[in-house]
Amino acid sequence: MKPLHGDAEHWFGECAKLIAERDALATDWRVASGAAIMLRTELADMRSERDALAQRCRELEAENNTFNAERLRVGKENATLRAENIKLAEWYSEAGVREDTLRAEVADLKARLLEAERGNEELVRLRAENRELEKDTARIDWLADQFKTCTVYMTGEHPWRPTSYKLRELNGPTFRHAIDAAMGEATCATTDGATATP
Repeated sequence: MKPLHGDAEHWFGECAKLIAERDALATDWRVASGAAIMLRTELADMRSERDALAQRCRELEAENNTFNAERLRVGKENATLRAENIKLAEWYSEAGVREDTLRAEVADLKARLLEAERGNEELVRLRAENRELEKDTARIDWLADQFKTCTVYMTGEHPWRPTSYKLRELNGPTFRHAIDAAMGEATCATTDGATATP
């Protein structure tokens, strides 16, 4: 019968190996457990971040929808403003044409006003000349009456004077003196130089 001493040693060695492997596996298990705990924690954090990101994505999508609606509204307002701008440009063009027409009318009215003012000045001048002419006409009529009176007086045809005082020389100094007197003092001179009033 064979002794078991060698087999026992063999089995003891195998058991020692198994125990060492068990301890190593236990150590690995503890390390793996710690790593698993860390991974679970990280996974929970990642899930929280994922949920936060999903919430943020939903918020951004809502904001994007709001921005799209606002963009559409602004686009409509922009189209309306462009149409109004086109109308304003047309009105501005019409206003420019109207302004040119009004400027031409104003220039024409100014020219007419200037012509009227010149005509008014000419009318005032003509009226002044007419007044002067009326004065001159009245003066001439008065001188004619005085000349007629002096002529009648000096030719002896005046009822208050005798015929001896008739004017002998119409071109003489006595006649010129009578004309000067008629134009100046409305008196007539006799043939001997004496001054008499009828």
